[in-house]
Amino acid sequence: MATKVLMSGIQPTGIMHIGNYLGFLRHFVKLQESEDYNRRILKIADLHAISTGFVPSGKLREHICQTLAILLSTGVDPFRTIIVQQSRVPELTELMWILGTATTLPSLTGLSQFKDKSKNLKAVPVGLATYPLLQAADVLGYHSSHVLVGSDQTQHLELLKEITRSFNSKTGTEYFSIPERVHTSCPKIKSLCDPMIKMSKSDPKIKSFISLVDSNEVVIEKIKSALSDFNPEITFDPEKRPAISNLITLYGEFAGISTDQVVEDCSGLNTLSFKLRLASIINEHLEPIRGTYHQLLSDESTLWEVLENGGKRARQIVSKTLEDVKTIVGFRH
Repeated sequence: MATKVLMSGIQPTGIMHIGNYLGFLRHFVKLQESEDYNRRILKIADLHAISTGFVPSGKLREHICQTLAILLSTGVDPFRTIIVQQSRVPELTELMWILGTATTLPSLTGLSQFKDKSKNLKAVPVGLATYPLLQAADVLGYHSSHVLVGSDQTQHLELLKEITRSFNSKTGTEYFSIPERVHTSCPKIKSLCDPMIKMSKSDPKIKSFISLVDSNEVVIEKIKSALSDFNPEITFDPEKRPAISNLITLYGEFAGISTDQVVEDCSGLNTLSFKLRLASIINEHLEPIRGTYHQLLSDESTLWEVLENGGKRARQIVSKTLEDVKTIVGFRH
């Protein structure tokens, strides 16, 4: 039976919000328990985090620890999943250089994400252009057969497939397999202040998102102040009532029930009563995550040890891939 390897990753940009949890983390943990995969890789993409410029060193270290603590608190198991800090595997950047021969600069800079991020920069760092090339090395270095990514990474995944085909074609081999995308079933979680945009921790409006480690009181306050409308009834209609529908979606995701069931269960409640019940459900779910998170952060040495061990395991895999690739292209006998 062919080896099936699941790969995913997340940038260390600070504490994650409930949209990250529902749309990515929760799904990854479910896949982690699946017997469908022989190996699971979850990268903390710290090299990608500096693609638009350096982050203050203390802040980056803090974000790396916070990200790992969140991963562990939400159920990612370092014994079942290789949690790897991207920068601990230098073979990936060497593989990235070789893969650069299998693509072109216009292919890298033609992606929407590059255009969006570069248009406001006076000087565009090389790292922003080579961002998807490093992604390709991440995926192919572990011979990943399946990749869990969000819809915003669709173009990058298609480029990855093109790079894979190009490398195989140019070298006359079938060394790399074309990875498949794994989709998440969770609908997009919208901002609590504007249901027309997705929830984002970069939103300057602090009440637009709920952090996974927000206190009970903060969660209640944010849900109470979340945008709704003048209709006191609880009905689900994303087109005509996007704000309350976003809250109903949140309720259903945390309660594990359909939006229809939410409406039925909350029939007769006014908006405030509904919001308070939603806040209670969210807090009940987040309480153990918050407790474990703060406990882990109190012992950063353990967190760095997890990353060191993950790096060693990862390098064993990628080193073999790199040596194979060097032989294929003629660097080795």
